[in-house]
Amino acid sequence: MKSKVLIAASLLISWALQAQETAPQARDVNPDSLINRFCLDLNLMGGTQFQSITMASTTNGYHNSLNANISAPTYTMGTHFGADMQAGFFLGQKRNWGIGAGLMFLSQSGTLTIDQYQIEYQSVDFKNDIFRQVISAQGAVKENISTTSLQVPVVAKYRHQLNQHWGIAADLGVLASMLFRTHYSTSSAFNYEAIYQYNTSGKAVYDASSVPDVAKDWMITQSEYNKTDPQNGAASHFATLAAQGYNVGLGKGPRYTSGDVSYKKPVFGLVFKPTVTYKVTPGFYLDLGVNYLLQQTANNATNYNMVGKVGAYTTMVLGEKNMWQHTLGANVGARFYFNRRQDRDGDGVVDRNDKCPDLAGLRQFDGCPDTDHDGITDNVDSCPREFGLIQFNGCPDSDGDGVPDKADRCPKQAGVATLLGCPDADGDGIPDIDDHCPLAAGPLQFAGCPDTDGDGIPDFEDNCPNIPGVKEYHGCPVPEQPVPQQPTKQKEVTIIETKSPQTATGNVKDLYEVGAPILFDVNSFEIKESSMATLTLAVEELKNEKTAHIRVDAYTDGTGSDELNNALSVKRADAVKHRLVKMGADPTRITAKGHGKKDPVAPNNTAEGREKNRRTILSMEHR
Repeated sequence: MKSKVLIAASLLISWALQAQETAPQARDVNPDSLINRFCLDLNLMGGTQFQSITMASTTNGYHNSLNANISAPTYTMGTHFGADMQAGFFLGQKRNWGIGAGLMFLSQSGTLTIDQYQIEYQSVDFKNDIFRQVISAQGAVKENISTTSLQVPVVAKYRHQLNQHWGIAADLGVLASMLFRTHYSTSSAFNYEAIYQYNTSGKAVYDASSVPDVAKDWMITQSEYNKTDPQNGAASHFATLAAQGYNVGLGKGPRYTSGDVSYKKPVFGLVFKPTVTYKVTPGFYLDLGVNYLLQQTANNATNYNMVGKVGAYTTMVLGEKNMWQHTLGANVGARFYFNRRQDRDGDGVVDRNDKCPDLAGLRQFDGCPDTDHDGITDNVDSCPREFGLIQFNGCPDSDGDGVPDKADRCPKQAGVATLLGCPDADGDGIPDIDDHCPLAAGPLQFAGCPDTDGDGIPDFEDNCPNIPGVKEYHGCPVPEQPVPQQPTKQKEVTIIETKSPQTATGNVKDLYEVGAPILFDVNSFEIKESSMATLTLAVEELKNEKTAHIRVDAYTDGTGSDELNNALSVKRADAVKHRLVKMGADPTRITAKGHGKKDPVAPNNTAEGREKNRRTILSMEHR
């Protein structure tokens, strides 16, 4: 379509030029022939606009999508305003036909709306478990769209004086975009729900039925929660699960409610602008008319996901496969006529003496410009917009290291030519810009960082930089293996709370510790084989006692920051809960929580004490 528009405009302009040059000369004086050939048009415009949109697939991007109910977007409330500056030149004796080009700025705004948005699809959670994601919009999804563009019109121009003051004029041609950018903003909100199904082995699988099995599936949905617990708010339940890492939430808006979309491919269009003119002076005319613009943009999008994770949002603009934009409005402006035949660039140097007759320049440079004022004219200046030096053909050397900025990787820091102008503070042959340790010499294999103990692990990754170690223990030596604890052979529990607190209903609530604590290696949340007896005992107790619930409390030793230990304890608690679910435990009867380095059971100043503190306790309670 774009090539057809360009061909049509070229044929129109060629026909206009040929018709003007071959037209027979009139014997009587034509009033249009008394008007100067050169003109400058300035116009303001405003009006309405509407769009015809073809969207990419909104479901193919979702894996194994189900129950999709997504309506096509509509565009409403379209308005535009802008300004146009254009230079023209009229040909032939009559000077009715001419050509013109210039710049046009447009600001266009409107609203994109999707009335319905609901999708279910297969996804993977933070534990790499398969589940069924359900996303639905709370009401219509709306985006306020504002597009700014800078266009270059190339047109065939026509003018004709009807009498001494009044006349008509028209422009018809093509538009080529130099800048086309869309800004969007939205206040839409979505519900993120999840459905889990587990097979007989305790492995999470995808429930691909159109209606999920409520009796077997773990339904993290608002409707199911309200059925089982209508008194409590579903939002707090969803917030608890979201804090554990599940992709759920109610009424969640985008993390970023606004953004910009730029079009890498050029945007082409058509412009038609008929006007009525009024002559104020021989060189000044007023214009009043209408304008119509047709523009096409194409993102070539194939699949389109508007939402995914909680807070993630992709504007509808990126889902547009093709868009036709129609703009209709009124314009008011002025036309100035001038004709400096001997100095067409207006720099005070006549054309016959001007070495740059089409570029305004300086007299001392024979009419050629020196934009950056470095004494080197633009026609021989390799960097005409930057003040530079003669030895670098007019290009600058900001840091004075003898490497011009255009070839300098570090133009603001003095360096050496062998490193493309970048410094090397530690002298290891790796420029500071690429050196992860610019003040400590190191080999290239470690990106310039040292390996003090020579164990093949750079210091910034080595927890024991002065003692040779192994990668599995982050550069530290292999620790001595603790003596594994003997698993409990019989189904016994240890009472850790002798006083049974009264619940809200008056029933006694007992809390028991199941088996031995589950111990972990340093910075690890991998469950050891020696802890399987405790896990098996907990699963059997949970299956035999229908009122039983398991509480998983994870702790760390005292080394490291609070932030690191808090995150590590959560991972340990989740790992134990995940293993229990895989062994057949009901996930709704398990509560997991990480406590960081709180409540140590042994001193942290010895290896034996720290080993005891890296623990996870399983407790059983009856509700």
